[in-house]
Amino acid sequence: MVPLLPVGDQLNLTITFSVALAVSLAHAHHTAVMLKQQKQIVEINAKLQELVQQDPLTGLLNRGTVVSRVTELLHQGLPGVEHGLIMLDLDNFKLLNDSRGHQFGDEVLREVAQSLRAVLRRHDLCGRLGGDEFVVFLPHIPGGPELEKRLEVLRGAAARDYGEGLSITGSLGLARYPQDGLIFDELYRKADLALYEAKRLGRDRFVIYHPDLED
Repeated sequence: MVPLLPVGDQLNLTITFSVALAVSLAHAHHTAVMLKQQKQIVEINAKLQELVQQDPLTGLLNRGTVVSRVTELLHQGLPGVEHGLIMLDLDNFKLLNDSRGHQFGDEVLREVAQSLRAVLRRHDLCGRLGGDEFVVFLPHIPGGPELEKRLEVLRGAAARDYGEGLSITGSLGLARYPQDGLIFDELYRKADLALYEAKRLGRDRFVIYHPDLED
């Protein structure tokens, strides 16, 4: 038989064990609290970063974020890969905004933003540059009829009829990487030229950049 410890030693051992258990539990609790706080800090930082990158009205990317992300993708410069930068402007938006008020106009911009998001692919980029001007970046775009089909879908997503002779449509201009430019500013300028041509031709249409627009 294993000899029993004296009562005093048993008491000391019990106290020591209890203290050690309490310290261990306190340490575990402290660790759990610290981990929870760290997770909350990470989530808050992620949310703040998201807010910094977003247009506050529509939730789309803001101008600075669009420029930086498109520039990053262009710098990758993979051989044989084509991208498209699209400028999209809402036709008759000023008339609608002046007639129904700025609050109504803001709601229209939010609706258009939601419609654009709904027809884009997961890896496409969409942002608001300001006012009723949007930008869409299509990585790895196909050429020919498939590209024109995508432009037509975007044009349709921008269209709204509010009755009483008030409606908006979308005019789009497209510039392609690498044939039309290698950097954001160059593609932006040429997409804007194509957009201007779409407006000149009567609006509610898309135009793909071609060198004749420089004349």
